[in-house]
Amino acid sequence: MAKVHVATSIKDLTDEAITETPQSGPLGSGRKAGTPPPRLVELLRGAVNKSSQAAVSSGSGVSRLVIQRYLRGIGEPSYLTLQKFATYFGVTISYLRGDQDVSVGFSAEELVQAIQRATSLDELKRMVGVPPIP
Repeated sequence: MAKVHVATSIKDLTDEAITETPQSGPLGSGRKAGTPPPRLVELLRGAVNKSSQAAVSSGSGVSRLVIQRYLRGIGEPSYLTLQKFATYFGVTISYLRGDQDVSVGFSAEELVQAIQRATSLDELKRMVGVPPIP
């Protein structure tokens, strides 16, 4: 049964009143709970083996501590963190999560260049390999 606490002051609202929720248990277990997607861990291991945790951290904008936790299989990344890694690796979030089997196959910089060169939406779709809709 969930712990229920009625706040009687502002201090209660900010400190102890919000310590547990029926859905998630104690706060703080949200994104830190769970495990990172296996594909993300695989890509991180490869990138760290080629360079270093510091280089991956610097390039992705994700702290070394978080990268270390994911490499140990600890913690579920937030959408923002997945977005940072997707940009860093040049893939989609769906690919990182394992929802999609094929990576994009080009970097974010290459995508930006394609957008700048394209003269129409149809040409852009052709350039990045989006199949036409019948």
